[in-house]
Amino acid sequence: MPTIQSRSAIVYVEKQGNKFEGQTKATSMRKWLIGQIGKYSKEQDLQTELILRGCLNAYNKFHPETNINQEVNSWKGKSSLEIIKDIDKITIIKFMKKDKLSEPQEVRTEIYKNEIQVIINILNNFEVGEEVKTKVIAMAYSNRLNLGHSKWKEFFADRSQHNKLTLLLGALSEMGFITYIGGITKRLNNKISLQEVLL
Repeated sequence: MPTIQSRSAIVYVEKQGNKFEGQTKATSMRKWLIGQIGKYSKEQDLQTELILRGCLNAYNKFHPETNINQEVNSWKGKSSLEIIKDIDKITIIKFMKKDKLSEPQEVRTEIYKNEIQVIINILNNFEVGEEVKTKVIAMAYSNRLNLGHSKWKEFFADRSQHNKLTLLLGALSEMGFITYIGGITKRLNNKISLQEVLL
């Protein structure tokens, strides 16, 4: 009677590294897709852009993102920042404690796309990684929106506009487009677009 011999196969699996083709400094899949969409949009590769947009839509369906939470330290205590994206604006919700014993109070700030676009245009005028002081951005922002500030001290004293600007810079930092630390802003992406910010 013939014997049946079984053969065992040895499979060698080569360990993959962390790097992959098209890798960027993006810190999440969503941010990577947004960056790739921006890249192929600039290269006018419509087919690839549409495929990536489809991937982003699918990713957003299975991993929905309604807001972004961030806790920051403040000299007044602890505060948190939420960012809610809309078609024509972002709403920034800040919960702030005046001191350790008080209850957090909610402050909502709506920033519309024309204001966001002005900041984007200003930031895109600087080189990637270039350090830009807040007062430089603030005065350009004020001039382009005709807010009427002739010097930094006037803008700084306008608490409504100053807070709106710093909240927007903080939001762009949280979304991964810039770093905003200690009054210094640095752009991380080649170009920032309004579409990417509102996605």
